[in-house]
Amino acid sequence: MSWLAITEELLKKHFSSTELETYRAAAVADGETDPIAQVISNITNRVRASVASCPQNVVDSDSTTIPDELLGAACDLIAWEIMKRPGGVMMDPEGARELAYKEALKLLTRVEDCRFRIENPVTGDASGVAVQEVNSETRTATRSSMDGL
Repeated sequence: MSWLAITEELLKKHFSSTELETYRAAAVADGETDPIAQVISNITNRVRASVASCPQNVVDSDSTTIPDELLGAACDLIAWEIMKRPGGVMMDPEGARELAYKEALKLLTRVEDCRFRIENPVTGDASGVAVQEVNSETRTATRSSMDGL
């Protein structure tokens, strides 16, 4: 695991072969700049803010990078933002993109609440709260030890 910058090449792996170009063409009017780079930047900042919200996390000094364990969630957020930009009817007939968007937001909430481990960009160690399984056959509270409470 490492931290990486979201590029269009990475984003194209998240879309079907012509989907990204179709949304780009629909979202840009004559004289407008390509919105894809701005959407990538906005979502990168959003993901980094979620990571920084947990005091146990360390954020990479490179402001263009995110933890690669959040790349899928970031791509889902980007896809949703790109799809809604053209206005009008969104092409999500079965709701798969919307579901992915909502799941990505839930994951970022877990990151913010320190319930999802993020790799330290310097050391490579994961931070956050680990789940510890506790199994014990010995009863620590018995009727006699609780007598009088």
